[in-house]
Amino acid sequence: MRFRRLRKEMTAAAQQARQAGAGLWPTDQTQSGAEVEGMSPLTDTAVLLPKLLRRPADYLQLNDGDPSPDGFHDYLEQREDRLLILSTGQWTGFYTVVNVTNGNTVRLAHAPKDLVFDEK
Repeated sequence: MRFRRLRKEMTAAAQQARQAGAGLWPTDQTQSGAEVEGMSPLTDTAVLLPKLLRRPADYLQLNDGDPSPDGFHDYLEQREDRLLILSTGQWTGFYTVVNVTNGNTVRLAHAPKDLVFDEK
């Protein structure tokens, strides 16, 4: 019960900050998308939900720095990161809510406030 109340309070604070254009929100690319052209642009300029930042960074390391998205979706699926989509009540894998568009732009298909991650 405590965690539900805490999540509600944190979500409200994040929504207020986003509406006010405060903090990182004006530059957040979690849903609009960030190009993955290499490790430096990803870690130096992209503003993303931490998990959405870490997965392409890990993939780049495994892929010897090659930003080609070929295999990225399969990599995400193999990670078996589980989450709950609150709006649908569906448990699924992280790979189902990550889109790769325009070649190498990654973004979330759902708002972070709609997701609950099942951390191992």
